[in-house]
Formats: sequence, C-alpha cells, structure tokens
Amino acid sequence: MGDFLRGNGYRLPPKNSHKYKTLAHAFLRANVLALKAMQERNRGEIVDTPQPTNAGLQRPRKDSSATLSDLLLRWEKERHPSGRAKQEWEFVVRRFGELNGKLTVGLIEKRHVLAYKDQMMADRAAPATINKHLTALGSLLQLAVDNDLCGANVAKGIRVRGSRVSEESRLPYDTQDLKHIFVELH
Repeated sequence: MGDFLRGNGYRLPPKNSHKYKTLAHAFLRANVLALKAMQERNRGEIVDTPQPTNAGLQRPRKDSSATLSDLLLRWEKERHPSGRAKQEWEFVVRRFGELNGKLTVGLIEKRHVLAYKDQMMADRAAPATINKHLTALGSLLQLAVDNDLCGANVAKGIRVRGSRVSEESRLPYDTQDLKHIFVELH
C-alpha cells in the first residue's frame, strides 16, 4: 500500500499513528470489495462498476502551454535527427494540427489521436506509414510526460493492425511498360 500511494504522490502519516492504521484498513477493505466484485463478474453475475476516478492517482498535470510544435523543437535539440526524420516529424505535427487544431499537450486526448489515425486510413495510407506517424506522435507525447508537461501519453498503444502493403498499391511493370520507360529515357 505504501509504495503505491507514495508512487502516486501521497504523503503518508507515520506507520505507528492512528491515521495510518485507519488508512491501511480502508485500503484493505477496498481491495477485498474489488476482489469480490471481480469474482462475481467472473461467475457471470452483473456487477455495478463504478466509474474510475483519477483524483490524485495520476501524476499531476502541469498547466502547460506547450504544443506539439514546442515538443518538436525540444525533440530536435535532444535528438539531433537527420534532415529526413525532422521533415517527417514536422509533417506529422502539421497534419495533426490541421485535423485537431493547435492544442496544448495537456488537452490532447486519445480521441484526437484516433481521429488522426482514422483520417490517415480514410486517405488510404499504408499501415506502416500510419504506424510511423503514430510512433512519432507517441514519442512527442512521451517527451511531454517525461518533462512533466502532461499527465499521460494518450497515444500509447494506438496502432494499425493489418498487412504491410496493400496488394494493389504496387503492381509489377509489364514488358510494354518497361519498353516505354527505357525508350523515354534515351
């Protein structure tokens, strides 16, 4: 219990105090109730599930005015990416902003990342390209989490499952196409 609470920013009273014993008892009671509910659900019984609350359990989110563009600059200073990588990540940030507006990182929600993914799928981008963009977004948001600019990386785990390249995206050249290409070059 202590490690969990301390890890989430709570200061605990001394172990030999009445407050600590009351807290420990409440913590154990909540665990027992949760285990009973899980057992009931596993038996197929209907169990009321309370809405989760994050009050105090998540790292406090700072009131940050940082945007993805700001994070991109920080990423560039820390990583010194190649010109091509920098260009690709700038494209991701620009396209995300065009779709969702210029949000601060603390206001970016999972639904924004999913909308970005869905738009790329609607544009028929290859799954590998979509995943590359999602990885870039996730890396920038993780940079924000690591620097206490937001509370959680909402892009974590979002990916496209599927074939790497659609079958119709790259058709082979036939002999006539090759003749046309090479005759045009000379």
